[in-house]
Amino acid sequence: MARAIGRRARDAQWCCRWVECTGDYANEMHAIAERGLIVSGRTMAHIALLLGQTIDGEYFAFGDDGEAWLVVRAVDSSFFDVLSREPQVLEEIRRHFSCVKDLDMTGY
Repeated sequence: MARAIGRRARDAQWCCRWVECTGDYANEMHAIAERGLIVSGRTMAHIALLLGQTIDGEYFAFGDDGEAWLVVRAVDSSFFDVLSREPQVLEEIRRHFSCVKDLDMTGY
């Protein structure tokens, strides 16, 4: 995901919740979620690369204004929902992934 969105994802601040994952860094990702920690995009990308599998979770990217500009939901190891109010972010996702459907951002 970070590759698709690029520098902005790496420069954002991230938090997550309801995480279920496996792999060498699963404990670190679970700790971030359970403690409500906010980490850099570089840290989040590094940990995500070292996970064996992301099963469930919601991952939020925040800009300098403190507003979430991106929400990524991992669903049952099967797919990811990617939500953003910014059309250019969704367009980048569409360029990198073949199976993309539109979702409603109401509630985020």
